Amino acid sequence: MTMANSILVMKTKNAMILSLLIGPLALLADPVQVSNRVSLTNPTRAVESEQSAATFRFDLKKGDVLTVDKLQDITLARQQSQGSREERNKIILKVTENQTPKESRPVAILEGEFHTYARTPAGVGPFKKEQAFRSQFSVSDLGHYEVSDHFIMPNLRSLPTFPEEEIKQGQSWIAPAMETMDLQGEKIKIDMNVKYRYEGEGFIIDREGKRRKAQKIVFSYQFVHPVNRPNFPLRKIVGLSKDELWFDTELGIPI
Repeated sequence: MTMANSILVMKTKNAMILSLLIGPLALLADPVQVSNRVSLTNPTRAVESEQSAATFRFDLKKGDVLTVDKLQDITLARQQSQGSREERNKIILKVTENQTPKESRPVAILEGEFHTYARTPAGVGPFKKEQAFRSQFSVSDLGHYEVSDHFIMPNLRSLPTFPEEEIKQGQSWIAPAMETMDLQGEKIKIDMNVKYRYEGEGFIIDREGKRRKAQKIVFSYQFVHPVNRPNFPLRKIVGLSKDELWFDTELGIPI
């Protein structure tokens, strides 16, 4: 099954706090409020099934091209001050190879480019292009990423990750993930546990206006990461996120 231009549109809400002092944080900001208006990043969708179960697998085949539009509203806080930032990521990835290592899960090798745009404060003025990155990494059929230290992107890795067994509606699970940051030339890796809950089967209207059957999953995570590096301005990074994703179990990709 080849998906010659599969498109994933995501909108996430995050709060990020950069602490300049060792000790408790004085401020934990709420995510920037985002519009509930129907749009490419906020499509019409609904859960319809009251009793459903599904097995989740990524099914990425050689030659598949994935185009991802990701929009994030971020709250930034330093000490007592607070600001906002809106980021947009345009990602184009191609599956170049499929592998099935011995005693391991099947994986897809992806190569492509990550383009980042931003505007500060959120919702004000045009987006400005900031950076472009090339990357190569693998994704297992359960969603686990392997990324060489040569590459910065993707900065959010192994989300989502699924269990091997069938998941029933209302069932929750926890899986490890990683967020990486490149701050002032310093690469910071933050391990975290993501909590997921399968909400059930429903539908979502894709960017082409088509109604597609999909499975709804909600997820959340938070972390407190100390930064113990000499002569580095940050001492602690705190992050939190809560959102939803929709997965097409027939095509084996998020929508």
